[in-house]
Amino acid sequence: MTARVPLVDYLVLDGDDPHLVGNVCAACAAVYVDRRNACGRCGGTSFTKRRLAITGTLLTFTVVHRSAPGVEVPFVSGVVELDGGGTVRANLRVDPAPERIPWAAGCG
Repeated sequence: MTARVPLVDYLVLDGDDPHLVGNVCAACAAVYVDRRNACGRCGGTSFTKRRLAITGTLLTFTVVHRSAPGVEVPFVSGVVELDGGGTVRANLRVDPAPERIPWAAGCG
């Protein structure tokens, strides 16, 4: 079996426990999913790593019907605000019918 290789360094593929790892600003506790040289909130330059939540609130989404060859459509691409901090753009494993996509109350 071929080893799974994450496409980005903040995705950890640990067997049955895949998760994201964020960078937390040591000065103001802002959470970032991607690599940072400085904090966008306070300008701090010291960060610690933290495992991020696997739950959150879907802020916005689109149903993608056209994609690169070999990518199955339709799929849902959205922006998720993670519980405990951090925001991530991701393709979601949900029913792509818009009325079936669970997202933030009061939206849509």
